[in-house]
Amino acid sequence: MGGDYPEGRECNLCGDRGAAAFIFETLAMPPPDGSVLRVVYVGLQVGLPVLTGARLTQCGPAKESPIRAAYIDYLEGPDRDRPSWDQLTALVAVRGVDGVDGLRECQDCVGANQFNADTNDCWNVWHPHKEEWETLSGNNTVEVDLAVGLWGGSCTCPDGQVYQVGDEGNMCGSLACYGGTSGPCIQQISDSWANKKANCAGLRRRKPISGSPQTYMELADAKAASKVVDDLIRPRSPQR
Repeated sequence: MGGDYPEGRECNLCGDRGAAAFIFETLAMPPPDGSVLRVVYVGLQVGLPVLTGARLTQCGPAKESPIRAAYIDYLEGPDRDRPSWDQLTALVAVRGVDGVDGLRECQDCVGANQFNADTNDCWNVWHPHKEEWETLSGNNTVEVDLAVGLWGGSCTCPDGQVYQVGDEGNMCGSLACYGGTSGPCIQQISDSWANKKANCAGLRRRKPISGSPQTYMELADAKAASKVVDDLIRPRSPQR
């Protein structure tokens, strides 16, 4: 959690401007072990309008809920809301970019943060990567990609060759079959397709981005996002 998107000033970057610049530069580099590290930012503009806490403070004695007590203590009284940056960031980390009602991943925004540590305004600017395309020639290829899921199915290339591929990390929403025809996705883990993708010859695709893919979240519905957080932190009856 840090920054404001597509550009702006946010206090988390001001505590140590040099450290913030170092983190942005480091996250843009590929991990040394060759793995894929996907970076998703949750910025100021997402959590600021999502106000939570007041409803929680009306739910009974503070001693029954340490979270309720913390809200009342921090906000110096009940019936007060505050922005939900941290709660939403934690929810995105646990549930994924598609798992929080009211939030969505910015589409076609893969890029990188620019942050100048030598200025005092703590201003970050998001720079989308320029879209470049390439046409694959030669033979069909099957690659191992840890971003590809463990469930999967078949991919039939135009020349009739059939390959086993995983889903696109989206719980069988689509298969990692590029330039070919996808078969049904099977919700079962199998070594034959886990972490595998197929690129059919003649496929025109975006050039891979060097380094770690980065993007940011957008707020689609503040009311829906507030309900998600309030429902999460509300006191629950103990299980018997």
